[in-house]
Amino acid sequence: MFSKKAQSEIITTVLIILLVLAAIVIVWQVVQGTIKKGGDQVTKQGSCIGVAMDVVPVGATNTVFSIIRKGGGTLSAAPTIKIYKDGVETACAPWNPVAPTWTNDATAATCTFAAAATTSVEAILILSDGTACPVSGKWTK
Repeated sequence: MFSKKAQSEIITTVLIILLVLAAIVIVWQVVQGTIKKGGDQVTKQGSCIGVAMDVVPVGATNTVFSIIRKGGGTLSAAPTIKIYKDGVETACAPWNPVAPTWTNDATAATCTFAAAATTSVEAILILSDGTACPVSGKWTK
């Protein structure tokens, strides 16, 4: 006949194994979520690898700038460019050419600001999926 002491040791061992398995599942759920979010971010930012912008003033007035996309290869969908003048998002009026596509290397356009001279201009490439490339062009006086 079995002793009650042996049965309680088996039950205790089974309960400990179940607790360890539950802890593993809980930890995996947290780790898996973190890994997935990080992987998605790396995938989005991968399109930005090698993309660079150059911002060059045209003339001495610091109201007209040449924005040049250099490096990174051809992008599959046309990105947009956000322009920041003195740290504030600003529209170029006008772009020349009027509708640059920014899909290929060496795409260039001039941006004219209506207001007075500026002390800094930054151009940021925004991909079609909304990802802002961390590599951008910047000019500072």
